[in-house]
Amino acid sequence: MIHLASPSGEQSQCTEAELHTMHSNGQLLPGTLYWREGMADWLPVETFFGDVVGTESLSNPNAAPQSNRYHFRKDIKGLAKVVLVLLFLGVVGDLVSLYSDVLEKKLLARDFTMEEANINDARQSVIGIATLILYVVTAIPFLMWISRANANCHGFHARGMRFTPGWAVGWYFIPIMNLFRPYQVMAEIWKVSKRPQDWESLSTPGIVSAWWALWLIAAFVGRLYFRLAMKAETIPELQSLSNLSLFVDVLSVFLTLVAFKLVSSITRMQTDLVESNALIEKGDSPSAGTW
Repeated sequence: MIHLASPSGEQSQCTEAELHTMHSNGQLLPGTLYWREGMADWLPVETFFGDVVGTESLSNPNAAPQSNRYHFRKDIKGLAKVVLVLLFLGVVGDLVSLYSDVLEKKLLARDFTMEEANINDARQSVIGIATLILYVVTAIPFLMWISRANANCHGFHARGMRFTPGWAVGWYFIPIMNLFRPYQVMAEIWKVSKRPQDWESLSTPGIVSAWWALWLIAAFVGRLYFRLAMKAETIPELQSLSNLSLFVDVLSVFLTLVAFKLVSSITRMQTDLVESNALIEKGDSPSAGTW
């Protein structure tokens, strides 16, 4: 029996004669893999018929095994855990900042003493500095994770990738280009991690688009807040600034949660690919849930 794994992850089995019939009728989807007892690895079903130039047909189970298809160039599981912990702390920090802004808003809505104003300013300053430090501390391992995730995609032998591990990070620091290139990098990483064989046929998932849209909005509003904060002096100006700060905090919570989901999902997809490869190396047919 020959085991088939479709690009969507569905598995089935058939005889060699049935496989030839499906091939003749054009029923095999691009990216379909096949495996049968005696083979060391799953392979594109086209190789069974010798349709891939330069690849020996493996209808003979005694043929020489191919090299591993999926492996980590740089294991990202440990680094991903660090990033996820920092992102979780970021959400906690944003909620603390949100609560502090609510207190400030209530203070500005009534008469207050100079002592109350000083206490409020001191609290806001401490929270602001702590938030900035946490942002920088999180950004470093997050960018490292992006570089490693991109490197792993190249290790999955995905064809046609546009970005290298270095530029996957470098585009964040190039003016104008940093408005759209990081989004393209993340979209490529996601698609290759999900289905390396024909990743270019996949559409960009909504979570990647949501992450980048929130990132751009947060960057714009953050700059606006900084400019207004430099010249806010009257109570109405401070109240407007407080309202904007509340919006920034809420936006930051959603951005961090989406980033958390993004990192965990890509890490899981890459780990599943590598673990599936490990099962195949042992000569076992992966369970349906693996693909």
